[in-house]
Amino acid sequence: MKRGKSMAEKLGPLGRGIRRTGAASFYHNGDGAGFVWRWWHPLSWVLAPLFFLLHCGACGVPDAWRYRHETGLRMDPWFIKNPSHLEWDQQ
Repeated sequence: MKRGKSMAEKLGPLGRGIRRTGAASFYHNGDGAGFVWRWWHPLSWVLAPLFFLLHCGACGVPDAWRYRHETGLRMDPWFIKNPSHLEWDQQ
């Protein structure tokens, strides 16, 4: 099942930069993109805590923890329940 837009079209400049470094795995999430950090990559050890702290500052700690899939700390819960719909980006 092929999505309408390519992953490069779905991502902004920061997302495209992270995708090029290989620090995260991206998947198609409707019209947007979801991602999960690749913990073996050194850049993810710097960016993941930074993204989470920025998310805490913007939304508050309880909401940031509840929606941690938005910062790449886990996969979107809908895809965990429906893995047959998951389509990873093939760089």
